[in-house]
Amino acid sequence: MSKAIPVFEILQFSDKEAAIRHALLISTVFTQAYYSIVKHSDALVMPDGHMPIRLPHKHATNLHYEVFCRVIEPIKRVNITQEEYVLLKTIMLCNPVAKGLSEKGRKLLEKEFDRYSKVLLRHMQERLGMAPGAVRYGQIMQVFEAMAHFAQKHRELHVWIQINLGKIFKNDKNHIRVLEEVLS
Repeated sequence: MSKAIPVFEILQFSDKEAAIRHALLISTVFTQAYYSIVKHSDALVMPDGHMPIRLPHKHATNLHYEVFCRVIEPIKRVNITQEEYVLLKTIMLCNPVAKGLSEKGRKLLEKEFDRYSKVLLRHMQERLGMAPGAVRYGQIMQVFEAMAHFAQKHRELHVWIQINLGKIFKNDKNHIRVLEEVLS
């Protein structure tokens, strides 16, 4: 999707990499949740139809529930449209807070983030009116914040799985680095 956003053509490779790395998990979680709702599911459904969890599940933890079920709630609550989905995903990719961006890259992405945010706001206001459109815009931007939260929960689940599989702790120095990397 980043290839379809004009600013990515002028970013340096390192800035493209930093922006995509930052947005990858949030964007993936958002996409999975959105398409799960399109398929009328109360839990994540992968593109191949596989469901990582079906509740009630005897081995499910609260973390599993967060990652595979609760992630859908913010999108379902606001009943996000396809247009809103595409614009919000674009905004996610243009997030100027990604670690490792050059100053020039940060400024370019900040400009695009603001531009696409305004497009989303105008779209809402044209469809719903000035005040209701602004309220709707706020609800859609809260979905962005929620997806960042669920992306972090997804990282935590990954660590939990690795710990339970006993793969992290083979090298004591390595496990600290892996934990810090996954949780950052």
